[in-house]
Amino acid sequence: MDTNPYHAPTADPFGHSSAVSSGGVTEGVLRQLKGTKGWVKFMAVLCFLAAALMVLLGLLFLGVGIVGGSAAAAAAGVANTLARMGGMLGGVVIRAIYAVIGAITFYQ
Repeated sequence: MDTNPYHAPTADPFGHSSAVSSGGVTEGVLRQLKGTKGWVKFMAVLCFLAAALMVLLGLLFLGVGIVGGSAAAAAAGVANTLARMGGMLGGVVIRAIYAVIGAITFYQ
């Protein structure tokens, strides 16, 4: 019976001789993967910092947009208040989405 070409490959990640002789993970591959350990940690830390910064800036811009939009609407008078509030609402929604995406990125 032929082997299934669509079968998921199996290998011994610890490099025991039985798996290496049957096409498993070689010692050279394991050595190269171990060499990336520092870079993987570095990139993980950078991604966490970027996600935290994204959440903080999203919340900061959200607060600035709400306060600034309310002040501008109050200064403009009653006639332009509804128009300014509509524009402010769109900005608030976009800024809230930005903060939520940052939180989701941080969680992953």
